[in-house]
Amino acid sequence: MPTRFAVDQIDAVLGDLSVVAMKTGMLATAEIVEAVAELAAAGRLRNLLVDPVTVSSNDDRLLDEHAELANLERLLPTPGWRHRTCGKPRCSSDGS
Repeated sequence: MPTRFAVDQIDAVLGDLSVVAMKTGMLATAEIVEAVAELAAAGRLRNLLVDPVTVSSNDDRLLDEHAELANLERLLPTPGWRHRTCGKPRCSSDGS
């Protein structure tokens, strides 16, 4: 999905609804992660639950290294960032 399409979807939801919390799920590219991080830093994504989906139920990797690194560096909790909460990423099918 193009980054602009993802941002347009978020903008549409925020424009139509009174959103009090959001959850990420799988953000497929580093560019999408960066766009979501920018929206969060601007205060547009209040009470953001970051729940990065990185592997499938068959243990197949869903994200490339750049997207995984972007999740770690841009979306997971950082001291002083009160608009984010971290979810537990699913690491493998056995829950480890």
